[in-house]
Amino acid sequence: GMEIDLGAIAKGYIADLVRSFLRQQGVDRALINLGGNVQTLGAPPQTAGWSVGLKTPFGQGDDLIGVIEVAGKSVVTSGVYERYFELDGRLYHHILDARSGYPLDNELLSVTVISDRSIDGDIYTTLLYGLGVEQSIKALRDAPHIEAIFVTRDQQVICSSSRQFAFRLHDRRYQLTTDSTA
Repeated sequence: GMEIDLGAIAKGYIADLVRSFLRQQGVDRALINLGGNVQTLGAPPQTAGWSVGLKTPFGQGDDLIGVIEVAGKSVVTSGVYERYFELDGRLYHHILDARSGYPLDNELLSVTVISDRSIDGDIYTTLLYGLGVEQSIKALRDAPHIEAIFVTRDQQVICSSSRQFAFRLHDRRYQLTTDSTA
């Protein structure tokens, strides 16, 4: 009754292919949204970048914790609030701990990765989620092409840095930290 699929990287791979195809066709501005994976090409006229909403974990409908502004970058989010169920007061989500087979249980609600390639975002969101905030920020020092935004259970929004994007906090229940030593 088990099966293996490529869902963990398929959207990122496809988003990158679509961007390449659009470039080949002479398109210099586009926003490709594959639900959780957003790939941008250039920026809209007279703007610094595309505005990409970051959903408030467990929020209502289209509640946004904030907006990320990027140009020519990918934005990929993985979180525990989209695919989950509750049983006996415990939340079971889709990001699993390879050691136990059970959902990872750490301080995070979501990880958003900003990178050039969407497939990198797919890979790094899961990796960083598993590492947790402190280890992820250390790991990202060796990956200058990858940046991340972490949303924690204690209502912190932590940006690894902001060289490749701008972030505006919308949900005042959360506290924004941009210090990479957080």
